Parts: sequence; structure tokens; C-alpha cells
Amino acid sequence: MSQTKTAQQRAEDAVSQISRYVNGMGREPIHFVTAMSNEHRTLQQSFTKLCMAWLEHLAEAPDYEFDLRNQASRDLAKEIFDKVEYLGLPTI
Repeated sequence: MSQTKTAQQRAEDAVSQISRYVNGMGREPIHFVTAMSNEHRTLQQSFTKLCMAWLEHLAEAPDYEFDLRNQASRDLAKEIFDKVEYLGLPTI
């Protein structure tokens, strides 16, 4: 199995776990936030990069990828990227 395939599979597994978590956690993200706050600072930085990449995707994705269920997320992402010049985060 190639390294790219392995990275892709790990990404798909992570998305599956996160999807199950947000589907079942209700409206209280504090448990996730608290747990992430206890992770290594470099991992917190990497997670922020991941979140920013997702928001950038939302802000730039074609209209057909959206409907009323996720329109507010897209609108927020566009607003963020309209106001902020995001140049990435360093890895330290």
C-alpha cells in the first residue's frame, strides 16, 4: 500500500470518527474543546491548521456543494476569509 493511500485512509477514518462524534454530541462542543486543550501544543497548532483548511474550503467551494443545511457555515467561512488574510500557521 502506498504512503498516499495510507494517509488518505487515515484521513477517512478520522473524518468518520469526527462525524460520529458531532452527530451524537448534541450542541455541547465543550467536551471536545476541553479534551483538545489537554493535547500537546504542537497538536493543537496542527488542529487549528486543519480547521482553517476546512474553513478555507467552505469559503471557496462551488455553490453546488451547499444547501440550507450548511449555508450558514459557508457564509461564516466566507466572512472570515473576507476579513482575514490567512497566511498559514508555523510548525514549531
